[in-house]
Amino acid sequence: MAKCRSLIFHIVTLFLCLALLLAGCARMQDVTETDEPADTPEATAKETPAPEITPTPVPNPDAGLTESMVSDYFYRNYPDMTLLDCFIEDFDRDGHEEALAVAGFGDEISGFYILRYRNGDLVQVGDMAGNDSGYAIEHVEPVRMNGSNKTYIHAALTNFVNLYGFSLYALDGDEIRLLVTSASPTGVGDDGLLDLEDDGVYEGYYQHRWSYDVYYYPVFSTYLWKDGEFVPDICRIELPDYPDSIEDTIHEYLILSILDLDHCREADDRLAMLFTGDPGKAPELHLDAIAGALFNDIMELDDGLNLKVSRKGNQATARMSVADTDGTGYAYTFHLVKMDYGWSIKSIE
Repeated sequence: MAKCRSLIFHIVTLFLCLALLLAGCARMQDVTETDEPADTPEATAKETPAPEITPTPVPNPDAGLTESMVSDYFYRNYPDMTLLDCFIEDFDRDGHEEALAVAGFGDEISGFYILRYRNGDLVQVGDMAGNDSGYAIEHVEPVRMNGSNKTYIHAALTNFVNLYGFSLYALDGDEIRLLVTSASPTGVGDDGLLDLEDDGVYEGYYQHRWSYDVYYYPVFSTYLWKDGEFVPDICRIELPDYPDSIEDTIHEYLILSILDLDHCREADDRLAMLFTGDPGKAPELHLDAIAGALFNDIMELDDGLNLKVSRKGNQATARMSVADTDGTGYAYTFHLVKMDYGWSIKSIE
């Protein structure tokens, strides 16, 4: 009986071990199947695109003008000179920039050059400009004139004492053209560009003279820029009291005739008092010859007007003789009458 129970125990134990073994295999199979990814997409190899290469821009040979290029040009072509200032812009509005190169020795300005950059080369326009006035150059700069889209070159002039003036230039094709120089030849005067709107754009220029170039009659005049040229605008003159002698009457009449001031009411009114005769019957005066002799008279020098006056009551006659630089002589006779304000010229022969 005991042997029978023992056999049954061993059989049950064997079945239990077999069941455990089968359950373990089933779990291993489940784990193996679930560990493998289901429907894993196949990796597709793609070619890596090459980086896009941006071409290096090639500079336009007609653009890109720089101050260093101008400086190198000076070093090669004018090694003894100094580049004192440089302005780069399209002066003549042809679509290409130019360089305004201010040159000199040390800090003293000698003049300026205009350089063009064409086809990779710097080309000089003409010769040095700005050095044709006889005065020192205070500064050079580009300026704009009213109503024009071009840029002009302004050279301020001085003798560093009593003279201020200027020259104005334009780039015209392959030429640096002088438009105007306004500076008293006597070394005394104040001339300059006129900025009426105070906006940096110039409408014209003014002249203020008071030395022997105007026979010591202070004159202030303005000229306006219209359509590329300067035209007289206003004029003022400081006149002394009306002359009290026959000689001074003739002097003042000749002075105002030589000055020939435009739009100057004071001068016109005085001339109408000095000459009350028929202007159509007056001869043409050789004012160039008279000017030098008149100056000598005013400065109390020799070779003056050689006036010989004869008077009879309220009538007078004055004979005048002058000679020009080549020795050609001219003679005139003035007939005068005494008016309530002074002597007046009735006729000239």
